[in-house]
Amino acid sequence: MPQPSPRARASLCLVTALSTCVAGCQAPPRLDAADIAPSPSLAPAAPAAASPQHALPLQFVENRGQFPDGVVFAARSGGVRAEVAADGVTLQLLGAPVLPQGAAHDAPRSASLVLRFVGASSEATLAGEGAPGSRVHLYHGASPEAWLTDIPAYDAVRWEQLQPGVDVVLRDAGGRLEYDLMLAPGARLSDVVMELDGALDLSLGADGALLARTDVGTLAQDIPATWQVLPDGTREPLDARFVLLGGQRFGFEAPGRHPERALVLDPGLTYSSYLGGSNWDHVNAIARGAGNSVYLAGYTTSGNFPNTPGSSQQALAGYGDAFVARMDLSTGALSWATYLGGADSVIFVEESARALAVDAGGAAWIAGAANSPDFPVTPGAWQPVLAGGSDAFVAKLNADGTLALSTFLGGGKDDVATCLALGSNGVFVAGRTASDGTPPFPTTAGAADTSFNSIFFTTDVFVTKLPLGGGPPIWSTLLGGVLRDEALAIAVDAAGAATVTGLTGSNNFPTTAGAFDTSFNGSTANKLDAFVTRLSPTGSALTWSTYLGGAESDEARSVALAADGGVCVAGVTASIDFPASVGAAQTLFGGGPNDAFIARLSADGSALTWASLLGGSGDDAANALALDAAGQPTLAGETTSENFPVTSGSVGAGNAGGSDAFLARFSADGATLRSSGTFGGSGDDRAEALALDVHGAGLLAGETSSTNLPVTSGAFDATSNGGGDAFVARVSLPPWTDLGQGKAGTGGKLPLLVGTGSLVGGSPGAFTLSNARPNALMILFVGNAAGSVPLKGGTLVPFPFFFSLQLGTLADGSLPLGFAAWPTGLPAGLTLTFQEWIADPGATSGASATNGLQATLP
Repeated sequence: MPQPSPRARASLCLVTALSTCVAGCQAPPRLDAADIAPSPSLAPAAPAAASPQHALPLQFVENRGQFPDGVVFAARSGGVRAEVAADGVTLQLLGAPVLPQGAAHDAPRSASLVLRFVGASSEATLAGEGAPGSRVHLYHGASPEAWLTDIPAYDAVRWEQLQPGVDVVLRDAGGRLEYDLMLAPGARLSDVVMELDGALDLSLGADGALLARTDVGTLAQDIPATWQVLPDGTREPLDARFVLLGGQRFGFEAPGRHPERALVLDPGLTYSSYLGGSNWDHVNAIARGAGNSVYLAGYTTSGNFPNTPGSSQQALAGYGDAFVARMDLSTGALSWATYLGGADSVIFVEESARALAVDAGGAAWIAGAANSPDFPVTPGAWQPVLAGGSDAFVAKLNADGTLALSTFLGGGKDDVATCLALGSNGVFVAGRTASDGTPPFPTTAGAADTSFNSIFFTTDVFVTKLPLGGGPPIWSTLLGGVLRDEALAIAVDAAGAATVTGLTGSNNFPTTAGAFDTSFNGSTANKLDAFVTRLSPTGSALTWSTYLGGAESDEARSVALAADGGVCVAGVTASIDFPASVGAAQTLFGGGPNDAFIARLSADGSALTWASLLGGSGDDAANALALDAAGQPTLAGETTSENFPVTSGSVGAGNAGGSDAFLARFSADGATLRSSGTFGGSGDDRAEALALDVHGAGLLAGETSSTNLPVTSGAFDATSNGGGDAFVARVSLPPWTDLGQGKAGTGGKLPLLVGTGSLVGGSPGAFTLSNARPNALMILFVGNAAGSVPLKGGTLVPFPFFFSLQLGTLADGSLPLGFAAWPTGLPAGLTLTFQEWIADPGATSGASATNGLQATLP
């Protein structure tokens, strides 16, 4: 009889140990199940759970002609704008005013301060410090000659020999703008004189801080951390203080400083209260990229939106512009960001990115709507000019943020791209079109439907497949009946077949024989049904098409494909007779205007596998849907229900006022609500977009008008800025929670442990190790709780541990450890904690460690 492999035996050993630990397992401690990192503006979501959150850093962008003469570098973050010149730095501080109702476009209050080095030498040099931290790309107008790309952005800038023996470094440090004064041996501190031009007055606080009163509040400079360098290279701390020199000038004293020793002073400018945009900022789409990167897309109408540092767009080109950004969840750093927009031809209609997908190379594909004749399109674009009204647009930005492709897509009336998906040989975009002629929306010969169907000024669905390298559509089709039809979500399978979902008011919307529901369900002509349609890979036919809904109005707003080809859709329903299935998590309409719904159709569209409602007595809607590795659907949306269904330990326990965002996870069969909670403040909050990270945590994005949105310590912007703000949050979801606390190995590589599977008894799953030292001894520790026991210079997370397992990593530094069936009989709610330690002679104390991983059993 053949013996199982060592890793198969190890997997069996692990499952057996977990099965036999039940009697000795202590009751799990109650943990905070939510790892939230909201951001009411364009800001990174929190890094991995249990890691400190980082503010969006200022980066100093080289002037390539996008800034005024005399400016060498400039930086922008939230309400702070810094322009660095040869003799100092100009700070523009923006504060959001208190606006009367409806006055969303009042100009923000501002103050301008110039921090000048008195007596600066004309021989001083100013340059970026170190290698560029990122690159900035600016696309304004239709002419590529006016675009600026690949501009270096530095984390710090340095003046050398600003005065004899004096260097100054200006840098960001976790939400603080710092300037480090570095004096060589023999340089006199009394010669260093600073001037803060533009302050109403200077004073010293009770703690010795330098206070500069401005029109937007008081700017504080903390007492500088100060040290002198001893002959052996060690630092000797000194007590330093500010000295007021009259008017707007100040200096420093450092009693005890040896005149022949190098001296460093490190004061900081606190600016966290000046961050944000004063008008409307909105995230429409979020997507996870390779590694720990996350991409955002949406629109802003705020002139002081915290856009990419160094952006030349100091004021909006039109009413509103689209934006795209890429961030690193590990560090909180903004890799790049750019506006896309022009001078709007339609008043009060913003240009917006509505959809986003990221390819394997890290390129971001976006789609949306544009109404500017000078919207940036790339040379050779298939449709280089605006056809009329608002056109859809499709654009590709490379992994470094440079614009690779951009084209209009539309006819003579309004066309809007609402969703986008990537296939192996094309990009699929769908939305709505009102272009019935002069010119019509572009379709292709042989497509499923080339004729506009709607009447009474309503819209048809469009679905278009474009080549990845640019050029005319591979195929393009319309879809609809006589009344309103809109596509709201699209997904593409491995064969290149597109599944589209949305809403229809047409009683003759095209359905197929044998589909789940071939008849319109609305009780009157002004009602809506959801629809789900799968097109053939060539776009020439409907593989299947079905209605979904009840007697009132229903909309499907998101779609995801299961591993077996099944189709999950989620949205909003006002129908008390919506076809919820027996045994679903919620079978009865919760009340109020609407409930959210989640439904799963068979792969051939012939049957409703299961469907559940989700809601309370208020207004509830699901706007986004994602499936985890175990096929468990996660919903994000909005609720006004004070009795919205919530589960123990979830992020929120009910509506906090107005509408709240919600995040909910179901079991794969729809029978159990695994986790459900709300997120919000006293205003209106809604989640529009959702992605899952490698641990299955929810990356939530949307908009808020709440002034008291719950934020975590160190959040990029802890205050509301006026109008509506964007927010981004990371929320841990069962069964897997990342605890962080890893320990880097050789070369600074941090091993990563990921768990997959639903952890329902008998279900398959796996633990996967990556980024570890190749061919090394590995020990897996399993315990009931996250302890804090020092081990080899790190922290052992599972302590006390009841089980350990020794294995070896593979040649690529990975180790998959799968299990065919999770043990049955473990108590519901049991918490297990896992961590792997790897022998690594190149690491501190000879070992590296993965993040801690916690599992809560259903």
